[in-house]
Amino acid sequence: MGTLPIKYDRRRPEQTILYKLVAENMETFFATVESRPKGRVFPRYVRKEFEGYLKCGLLDHGFLQLVCDSCPKTHLIAFSCKMRGFCPSCGARRMCQTSAYLVDRVLPYIPYRQYVVSFPFAMRYWLSSKPRLTTAIVGIINDAISTFIKRRAKDAGYSGVQSGSVTFLQRFGGFLNLNLHGHLLVTDGFYHRPDEDGPVKFVALPPPDDAQVLTLCEAIAQRIIRCLQRKGLLPKNADLTEVEKPTPDNLHELYPPMAESIKASCEQRIAFGARAGQPLRFKSYGHGFGTMGEKAVKRSLRCATVNGISLHCNVAVASDKRQHLEQLLRYMARSSLSLQRLSVDEHGQVIYQLKKPFGGKTHLVLSPLEFIEKVAALIPPSRMHMTRFHGVFAPNAAWRKLIVVEGLGKLIDEKLGMVAKPARPKRELTAEEKYTWATMLRRIYKIDLTICPDCQGRLRLRRKVLDPVEAKKIIEGMGLPCRPPPTKPSRVMTLDLD
Repeated sequence: MGTLPIKYDRRRPEQTILYKLVAENMETFFATVESRPKGRVFPRYVRKEFEGYLKCGLLDHGFLQLVCDSCPKTHLIAFSCKMRGFCPSCGARRMCQTSAYLVDRVLPYIPYRQYVVSFPFAMRYWLSSKPRLTTAIVGIINDAISTFIKRRAKDAGYSGVQSGSVTFLQRFGGFLNLNLHGHLLVTDGFYHRPDEDGPVKFVALPPPDDAQVLTLCEAIAQRIIRCLQRKGLLPKNADLTEVEKPTPDNLHELYPPMAESIKASCEQRIAFGARAGQPLRFKSYGHGFGTMGEKAVKRSLRCATVNGISLHCNVAVASDKRQHLEQLLRYMARSSLSLQRLSVDEHGQVIYQLKKPFGGKTHLVLSPLEFIEKVAALIPPSRMHMTRFHGVFAPNAAWRKLIVVEGLGKLIDEKLGMVAKPARPKRELTAEEKYTWATMLRRIYKIDLTICPDCQGRLRLRRKVLDPVEAKKIIEGMGLPCRPPPTKPSRVMTLDLD
């Protein structure tokens, strides 16, 4: 194996601004919020997320010991927290693994189109606190898009067709606000089976025009509003403009601070501290869900909005652009925080650079405790799936084994003329096929963890160290710092939640 241009250097999260902010202000934030009336606490998964992040990438909490075959050098690789809230490292790892798995083993070589659906402010709170409602809404959106594709196929003379989609739920907006919305990667066409025992064929569709996008947006909005009305979240009348604040639910009763934090994040304001109730420096609350029977309005090319629900579907990837498809999937599965955009000014205020200017503003200014509050609202609840499969890509779909790349046989490949990999026999997966972090580093950043950075020899795993006492001895023997930065205790503060 040749020498790679980039040498691996162990990341040091304790030196980042995010780590210092969490370590210095986490206990103060929780103690301040939870010191008031009994029962006003955050869910356990929120604190667990912060505590796990403070152990991520630190050698003191365990590591892999690698030795070189050519030189006496020893290398240590720390374990990650594997959380899915705001950890930039674990978020990047999950993003790369998900996109690589979908491109290599699931998504066939066909064109795809991205559908992005966003919701009104009040609905964002409901979706963030009600996993079952989120599942129902995601099912409505996928069913509406599937019906839309089937109608276009019927107009082209096809029947009994099916489409597929992969849905990514993102909980974050552009300035650390909670904005749960969906990114859907949908087949830009449909599958059909002319013969009962014959192969499944794919037929591409032309891009939808603006009129079709407006119709689809109206269908999605109408079905979502009816669903919310059945569940008692929206009034059963024609005037929905007053629905700007979410109705109380179980989250208000069990974990009031978490409910208030999520609600404030959706509405782009501060929930706790000296600026409690005050909005951010820029906001736009909108006007609820509008009125029943409202017509969709064109915002841009293949982009429409109605009843506060927005639909955008102007991004497409051709069948032979697999690299572009993987890049699109990384965008759809990306994490919520960017360390490159985070800084602290001379007054100790947190500065978060916006990805795009918003109303002439380029940066968001928060106090450290306000920053912790915003991050806490972005953490997804336990057992809430953020990636979902529908249609022919669903786990139990009848045509899945005939369509996905990993199961596509040579016979179907020859008949369809598709570029696909042959079916793999059932066997133990190799390290390269398991999409380990070492594999992702080699694939994305051209960094090979199996090569010694000093002599270019081969590195091999010696052992896994989990015992803190043993880890401390090894770390001290190598002259490395053996103590992580301490978590500062809570500072005395007053906060009125009533």
